[in-house]
Amino acid sequence: IVLADSRGREVSVAWELGGNRLATSFTERHRTVSERDPNSTSYQDWLKLTGGTSRPNPISGIILWTFEKSGPIPFRLFFCEGYSMEPKNISWSPDGKNIAFEGWRLKGEGHRELKGIIVVKVEGIGVKVDEMHLDVPYLLPTSSVGKPQNPRWSPYGPRWLYAMVPPSGNRDIWVIHPDG
Repeated sequence: IVLADSRGREVSVAWELGGNRLATSFTERHRTVSERDPNSTSYQDWLKLTGGTSRPNPISGIILWTFEKSGPIPFRLFFCEGYSMEPKNISWSPDGKNIAFEGWRLKGEGHRELKGIIVVKVEGIGVKVDEMHLDVPYLLPTSSVGKPQNPRWSPYGPRWLYAMVPPSGNRDIWVIHPDG
């Protein structure tokens, strides 16, 4: 099975505990103008910013796949359009209700900055981020202490760990309760 909606420059995958669902994140997939919704506000804003050029528009996101007999069914959990954000290094909570991941601010082609670790609920409405709507709550934002990376939930406990990269560049492992 080819999960075509999950192609991009960088792709990461994580199975839900029990293997019923798969989360895939992808970054900087370039989408052509013909793939965009011409009636969307972000498309209209994009046209104004670019003067109507047909340059590709990068998209990134997290797609959840539920496997049925008829084939995999995708759900866009986290969708980023334009030079806005990239999710990386995804991790499922043991109960399958949340996903933690790194949130990288995409500022331009090949120029990104880690902003912190985000946790989103899996059930409900997907989250959309674009260049004008970057208000995503970070459970662990970057700070003068360092940059949190690579979150991992403990398989059966109420904690997760992550790497903290202080300004010195060393890496430390930190453990935290998922509520912060």
